[in-house]
Amino acid sequence: MRRIVSGIRNLEEAWYFINAGVDGLGFILEPKSKKYINPESAREIILQLPPLITTIAVFANTPRYVIQELTTFCRLDWFLFSGSESPKECEDYFQPIIKYLTNYDLHKEYKEVNNFLFDSDTTTPFDLNGWETSQTIFHSTDSTKNEIKAFALYLDLSSIEFEI
Repeated sequence: MRRIVSGIRNLEEAWYFINAGVDGLGFILEPKSKKYINPESAREIILQLPPLITTIAVFANTPRYVIQELTTFCRLDWFLFSGSESPKECEDYFQPIIKYLTNYDLHKEYKEVNNFLFDSDTTTPFDLNGWETSQTIFHSTDSTKNEIKAFALYLDLSSIEFEI
């Protein structure tokens, strides 16, 4: 199981969660978000991360040319699309995509996306190893999208207050 934390805004937060055992750090590059980080700051943090820490950019209805430019500039590994991106808008990216959906049944429409973020309910049948989360990422390699193969825990810092 992989653990991902989103909403990183400084190097101290990044190292706090790396030391806590996360596998991936999310950077919200959507200017309308309260946890927005400008691309220059995100890049500065990313360049100081240890190897094998995955970087995830969070976008919402962002134009493709902006995503492509920020990918190169910030050295991003994955995208999390949290807006109303259509299945067509999620196609033809080199980086893997995680698509946030409010309805589980909608994931079958996204033919080129194999990773989905859903709100977790309180009856999640998975052992979360002590991590509490309100959302879970599911991965399916089944072309019919009927079988879930793996999952990761996703924690969004925008709703959490903490001190380092």
